[in-house]
Amino acid sequence: MNALPEGEIIRVLLVEDDEDDYVLLDALIRDLPHWRLERVSSSAEARERLAENVHDVCLLDYRLDADDGLAVLKDARKLGFEGPLVMLTGAADRSTDLAAMEAGASDYLVKGSFDAPTLDRAIRYALSLNHLARERVARAEAEASHRVKDELVAMVSHELRAPLHTMRMAVELIGDADDVPAHHRHPIAALGRGVTRLTRLIEDLLDITRIERGELALARQKVDLAEVARQAESGLRLRHPDLELTLDLEPAPLRGDAVRLEQVVDNLVDNAVKHGRRTPVEVRVRAEGEHVTLEVRDHGPGVPEDLIPHVFELFRQRRRAKGRGAGLGLGLGIAKAIVEAHGGELTVHNDGGAVFVARLPSK
Repeated sequence: MNALPEGEIIRVLLVEDDEDDYVLLDALIRDLPHWRLERVSSSAEARERLAENVHDVCLLDYRLDADDGLAVLKDARKLGFEGPLVMLTGAADRSTDLAAMEAGASDYLVKGSFDAPTLDRAIRYALSLNHLARERVARAEAEASHRVKDELVAMVSHELRAPLHTMRMAVELIGDADDVPAHHRHPIAALGRGVTRLTRLIEDLLDITRIERGELALARQKVDLAEVARQAESGLRLRHPDLELTLDLEPAPLRGDAVRLEQVVDNLVDNAVKHGRRTPVEVRVRAEGEHVTLEVRDHGPGVPEDLIPHVFELFRQRRRAKGRGAGLGLGLGIAKAIVEAHGGELTVHNDGGAVFVARLPSK
C-alpha cells in the first residue's frame, strides 16, 4: 500500500472486540470523511482480513479476546498484509509500547488520548513511513538483482572469450590452407563471420556491464574524428562487403578515446546497415566551433516516431520496419554511453531515413 495524499480514501481495518471502545472510535472517525472503516472483533476475523491485504492501515487492539493483539500483529506480515499496523493500548505503558514496536507495530496510540485530527495525522504519518520503508526494500532488491545479473553477464562473457578466440584462430588457419576445396571456402567464410558476430556480442555485453557499473574508462588523447572514421571504414567494409558507404570527412580534432570513438562509428553504421534496408550509408564529420559532429545517415524507412524516445535503451526490443528482425539495442545504447562519457550527446531524427548525430566537445 502507498502513502495517500490528502483527500483520498483511507481504508482502515479496526480490530476491536470491546463494544464501548468501538463506539468511541467510530464517533471520532465519523469526523474524518475520507476514512472508510471496517471493524472485526476477533483474532480469527482479523487474520482473515489481513491476509486479503485490501486495507491501507490496521488499528489493532492490544487486548483481544483469548488471543492478544501482539500475536495477530506478529502474524500480519506473514499473512501478506503490507500496510502499517498501529497498536491501540488502554494506558500508557512503556513495556507495552516497546513490545508492540518490537512485534512490528508502526506506532501505538493510547485510547482516549487523541481527537480525530490527531488520529488522522498519526495514520497518515504511519502510511508515509511505511511507503518509504517499502521503497527502500524495493530499491535494495533491485540493486541486488542488478548485481547478480552483472556478475553473471561478466562471468559468462569472460568464459566465452577464450573458446571464441580459439575458434577464430582455427577458422583462419583452415581458411588460409592451400588445399582447401573451393566448395568449402564459402562455409568457412560464413563460420568466420559468425565467430566475429559472437565476439562482438560478447564485447558488447561486457561493455554494458561496465556502463551500468559506471566503469567505462576512457584513454583520452588528441585525436581527429575524421581519422577515426577512416580507420573504422576497413572493418566496416570487411563485415559488410556489399555496403554502399560514403565518407564526407573534414578535420575534427578533439581529446578523446580513439578506440571507443571508432566503436561509436562502427555501431552507428552497423545499425544503419541492419535497419536501413541495404540503402546507401553516409558518414559525415565536421568541426563546428567548440564541438565536433559525427553524422551517420541511411536512406531506409527511418525510426518510427513512437520509438525515437526509446531507441537508445539497452535491451529494448523494437521493430524498426515491417518484416525486419527485432534488435536488443545494444550497439546504440553503448554508442550513446561512450558519447556521453566524452561529455557529448547522441540524438536521432528522421530526414529521408534515420539520421544519428553525435556532438562532442572539441576540448
